[in-house]
Amino acid sequence: MNAGWVASVLACGLLSAVCLFLALARAASVRTLRSVNEALQDVANGNRNRRIRVRVSDGQLHQLALLLNRFLDEWARSAEIADRSERMRKQMIADISHDIRTPLTSILGYVDALRNEQALTEAEKELYLRIVANKGNELLMTINNFFALARIEAGEAAVPAEPVLLNELVKEEMLSYYYVITEAGLQPEVSITDEPLYVLGDHASLRRVVANLLSNAVRYGREGGTIGLQLSRDRSNAVLTVWDRGKGISEDDLPHIFDRLYTGVKSRNRDLQGAGLGLTIVRRLVENMGGTVSVSSRPFERTAFVCTFPIELRNK
Repeated sequence: MNAGWVASVLACGLLSAVCLFLALARAASVRTLRSVNEALQDVANGNRNRRIRVRVSDGQLHQLALLLNRFLDEWARSAEIADRSERMRKQMIADISHDIRTPLTSILGYVDALRNEQALTEAEKELYLRIVANKGNELLMTINNFFALARIEAGEAAVPAEPVLLNELVKEEMLSYYYVITEAGLQPEVSITDEPLYVLGDHASLRRVVANLLSNAVRYGREGGTIGLQLSRDRSNAVLTVWDRGKGISEDDLPHIFDRLYTGVKSRNRDLQGAGLGLTIVRRLVENMGGTVSVSSRPFERTAFVCTFPIELRNK
């Protein structure tokens, strides 16, 4: 057996082995690509949990699968966020419709009574007119809150920085709400420091913050019989606290209470739920003025919203 013939046999054997390996590798690659295609088709048909599985030994195909799976993870998260936003949008429309329809129905009912019930006494007429005015103010606040939040989120509500005497502003807002508070059967407790506290902010924005917090306390604190407002100083901050002794906020709801459109299903009476705009506006405005807002709640003991604002230099 000569060396040339042996070399030829070995060469043929090696070539055959290489051809077989390439054929098997190609078959494996085809199967892998087919598996990838099937997985992507499944995802395209709505299965957000499907992922691509490739053997580590497949090298480049394995790297491709890893990249595709990362993309599918991000896509699934984005799709979930989009779904949640759509659900919130539909709930917002329903809640805003509720917030507008409820006072409007009441207004129309009392106006109809004033027009058609001839036996009404003067005292009853005066009562009906006060109710109509209150319901009208409630409706106006809902509409204003909706458009205010839209402007804030669109970046159109820039807050001009100017010194504002918070003591006087808080007193004025509390006085403007005094009738609403007492009409709701609530006893107000007010504590405002005598020390002048100037903060850098905007009069209109600060008034909206105080008004929204008082409105929230009246709306959800009626069962407690008392609501309070306190303005004090803590080092370099002015601290505004609005509290009530109502049903409170559940632990599950607390982390979300300032979220846009969040109304707190567990801790709220469904008849009182609104579009979840007022507290969101409070947070956005307070933060725009360099402050912070937080909440704590012990049901029927004390639910408190606390806003802090950096004191303007003249107070330091």
